[in-house]
Amino acid sequence: MSQRRTLPAGGAAEGLSALGPLAIPALPELQRLLYTNYWHSAIKSAAYALAAMGPEGADILTNAVQPQTEWSGMCAIWALGQHPATGTNYIPFLLTVTTSKSEGMASGALQVLGLFHSDAEHVIPALTNVLAGTNSELSQCAARALGQFGRQASSALPLLRSTTNNPAVRDAALQALRQIQ
Repeated sequence: MSQRRTLPAGGAAEGLSALGPLAIPALPELQRLLYTNYWHSAIKSAAYALAAMGPEGADILTNAVQPQTEWSGMCAIWALGQHPATGTNYIPFLLTVTTSKSEGMASGALQVLGLFHSDAEHVIPALTNVLAGTNSELSQCAARALGQFGRQASSALPLLRSTTNNPAVRDAALQALRQIQ
Protein backbone atom coordinates (compact mmCIF):
# COMPACT_ATOMS: atom_id res chain seq x y z
CA MET A 1 0.00 0.00 0.00
CA SER A 2 1.45 3.39 -0.93
CA GLN A 3 1.32 6.12 1.63
CA ARG A 4 0.69 9.68 0.46
CA ARG A 5 3.44 12.09 1.48
CA THR A 6 2.42 15.39 2.98
CA LEU A 7 4.48 18.48 3.53
CA PRO A 8 5.42 18.97 7.15
CA ALA A 9 4.29 22.15 8.88
CA GLY A 10 6.51 24.90 10.21
CA GLY A 11 10.02 24.78 8.81
CA ALA A 12 8.99 23.38 5.46
CA ALA A 13 6.46 26.17 5.02
CA GLU A 14 9.12 28.74 5.83
CA GLY A 15 11.48 27.11 3.34
CA LEU A 16 8.85 27.09 0.61
CA SER A 17 7.99 30.67 1.45
CA ALA A 18 11.64 31.65 1.09
CA LEU A 19 11.71 30.05 -2.34
CA GLY A 20 8.70 32.10 -3.39
CA PRO A 21 7.69 31.48 -7.01
CA LEU A 22 10.41 28.82 -7.35
CA ALA A 23 8.26 26.59 -5.15
CA ILE A 24 5.30 26.65 -7.56
CA PRO A 25 5.61 22.88 -8.21
CA ALA A 26 4.36 22.44 -4.61
CA LEU A 27 1.13 24.38 -5.31
CA PRO A 28 -1.14 21.32 -5.76
CA GLU A 29 0.04 19.76 -2.50
CA LEU A 30 -0.26 23.06 -0.61
CA GLN A 31 -3.74 23.57 -2.00
CA ARG A 32 -4.71 20.08 -0.86
CA LEU A 33 -3.37 20.81 2.63
CA LEU A 34 -5.24 24.10 2.74
CA TYR A 35 -8.57 22.43 2.03
CA THR A 36 -8.35 18.89 3.37
CA ASN A 37 -6.02 18.81 6.33
CA TYR A 38 -7.47 18.45 9.79
CA TRP A 39 -4.45 19.91 11.55
CA HIS A 40 -4.88 23.65 12.03
CA SER A 41 -1.12 24.23 12.04
CA ALA A 42 -0.70 22.47 8.67
CA ILE A 43 -3.45 24.61 7.13
CA LYS A 44 -1.81 27.76 8.48
CA SER A 45 1.60 26.65 7.20
CA ALA A 46 0.22 25.86 3.75
CA ALA A 47 -1.43 29.29 3.59
CA TYR A 48 1.83 30.98 4.62
CA ALA A 49 3.79 29.23 1.88
CA LEU A 50 1.11 29.91 -0.76
CA ALA A 51 1.13 33.65 -0.03
CA ALA A 52 4.83 33.84 -0.93
CA MET A 53 4.34 32.22 -4.33
CA GLY A 54 2.88 35.27 -6.03
CA PRO A 55 -0.42 35.46 -7.87
CA GLU A 56 -0.78 31.70 -8.34
CA GLY A 57 -0.60 31.05 -4.61
CA ALA A 58 -2.65 34.12 -3.70
CA ASP A 59 -5.42 33.04 -6.08
CA ILE A 60 -5.66 29.74 -4.22
CA LEU A 61 -5.84 31.68 -0.95
CA THR A 62 -8.61 33.99 -2.10
CA ASN A 63 -10.63 30.98 -3.23
CA ALA A 64 -10.27 29.52 0.27
CA VAL A 65 -12.32 32.33 1.78
CA GLN A 66 -15.65 30.51 1.72
CA PRO A 67 -18.22 29.94 4.48
CA GLN A 68 -17.65 26.17 4.48
CA THR A 69 -13.88 26.57 4.93
CA GLU A 70 -13.76 29.15 7.69
CA TRP A 71 -10.41 28.13 9.22
CA SER A 72 -8.77 27.88 5.80
CA GLY A 73 -10.18 31.31 4.94
CA MET A 74 -8.93 32.85 8.16
CA CYS A 75 -5.48 31.37 7.55
CA ALA A 76 -5.54 32.66 3.96
CA ILE A 77 -6.27 36.21 5.12
CA TRP A 78 -3.58 36.00 7.81
CA ALA A 79 -1.07 34.69 5.26
CA LEU A 80 -1.77 37.58 2.87
CA GLY A 81 -1.08 39.91 5.79
CA GLN A 82 2.25 38.19 6.42
CA HIS A 83 3.35 38.83 2.83
CA PRO A 84 2.62 42.50 2.07
CA ALA A 85 4.32 42.33 -1.34
CA THR A 86 1.60 39.92 -2.41
CA GLY A 87 -1.19 40.90 -0.03
CA THR A 88 -1.37 44.57 -0.99
CA ASN A 89 -2.36 43.47 -4.48
CA TYR A 90 -5.50 41.95 -2.95
CA ILE A 91 -6.89 44.98 -1.11
CA PRO A 92 -10.14 44.96 -3.15
CA PHE A 93 -10.61 41.31 -2.17
CA LEU A 94 -9.91 42.09 1.50
CA LEU A 95 -12.45 44.92 1.36
CA THR A 96 -15.16 42.48 0.29
CA VAL A 97 -14.23 40.12 3.12
CA THR A 98 -14.86 42.89 5.70
CA THR A 99 -18.58 42.25 5.12
CA SER A 100 -18.32 38.46 5.48
CA LYS A 101 -20.86 36.69 7.67
CA SER A 102 -17.88 35.02 9.32
CA GLU A 103 -16.74 37.31 12.11
CA GLY A 104 -13.32 35.63 12.10
CA MET A 105 -12.72 36.28 8.41
CA ALA A 106 -14.11 39.84 8.56
CA SER A 107 -11.99 40.60 11.62
CA GLY A 108 -8.89 39.20 9.92
CA ALA A 109 -9.48 41.29 6.81
CA LEU A 110 -9.90 44.44 8.91
CA GLN A 111 -6.67 43.73 10.78
CA VAL A 112 -4.72 43.10 7.57
CA LEU A 113 -6.07 46.29 5.97
CA GLY A 114 -4.86 48.24 9.01
CA LEU A 115 -1.51 46.48 8.89
CA PHE A 116 -1.05 47.47 5.25
CA HIS A 117 -2.45 51.01 5.79
CA SER A 118 -2.43 51.63 2.05
CA ASP A 119 -5.04 52.60 -0.56
CA ALA A 120 -6.60 54.98 1.97
CA GLU A 121 -9.03 56.34 -0.63
CA HIS A 122 -10.85 53.00 -0.75
CA VAL A 123 -10.02 51.43 2.58
CA ILE A 124 -10.91 54.24 5.00
CA PRO A 125 -14.56 54.50 3.83
CA ALA A 126 -14.92 50.73 4.18
CA LEU A 127 -13.41 50.79 7.68
CA THR A 128 -15.72 53.66 8.62
CA ASN A 129 -18.74 51.64 7.45
CA VAL A 130 -17.73 48.74 9.66
CA LEU A 131 -17.05 51.09 12.59
CA ALA A 132 -20.61 52.40 12.28
CA GLY A 133 -22.05 48.87 12.26
CA THR A 134 -23.72 46.96 15.06
CA ASN A 135 -21.04 44.31 15.66
CA SER A 136 -18.87 45.62 18.51
CA GLU A 137 -16.01 43.18 17.83
CA LEU A 138 -15.75 44.27 14.22
CA SER A 139 -16.15 47.94 15.19
CA GLN A 140 -13.15 47.55 17.50
CA CYS A 141 -11.10 46.02 14.68
CA ALA A 142 -12.16 48.83 12.33
CA ALA A 143 -11.19 51.48 14.90
CA ARG A 144 -7.76 49.89 15.37
CA ALA A 145 -7.25 49.69 11.61
CA LEU A 146 -8.24 53.33 11.18
CA GLY A 147 -5.70 54.28 13.82
CA GLN A 148 -2.96 52.56 11.83
CA PHE A 149 -3.66 54.96 8.95
CA GLY A 150 -2.73 57.92 11.16
CA ARG A 151 -3.60 61.35 9.76
CA GLN A 152 -4.86 59.78 6.53
CA ALA A 153 -7.94 58.69 8.49
CA SER A 154 -8.85 62.19 9.71
CA SER A 155 -12.21 61.93 7.91
CA ALA A 156 -13.16 59.23 10.44
CA LEU A 157 -12.55 61.46 13.49
CA PRO A 158 -16.21 62.50 14.03
CA LEU A 159 -17.42 58.91 13.95
CA LEU A 160 -14.57 57.72 16.17
CA ARG A 161 -15.44 60.44 18.69
CA SER A 162 -19.06 59.32 18.73
CA THR A 163 -18.09 55.67 19.27
CA THR A 164 -16.33 56.56 22.51
CA ASN A 165 -19.85 56.52 24.01
CA ASN A 166 -20.05 52.77 23.31
CA PRO A 167 -18.32 50.93 26.19
CA ALA A 168 -17.53 47.95 23.93
CA VAL A 169 -15.64 50.10 21.41
CA ARG A 170 -14.41 52.97 23.60
CA ASP A 171 -10.82 51.82 24.21
CA ALA A 172 -10.13 51.04 20.56
CA ALA A 173 -11.73 54.33 19.47
CA LEU A 174 -9.69 56.35 21.97
CA GLN A 175 -6.49 54.68 20.84
CA ALA A 176 -7.35 55.39 17.19
CA LEU A 177 -8.12 59.03 17.99
CA ARG A 178 -4.67 59.42 19.58
CA GLN A 179 -2.99 57.84 16.54
CA ILE A 180 -4.87 59.97 14.02
CA GLN A 181 -4.63 63.37 15.76
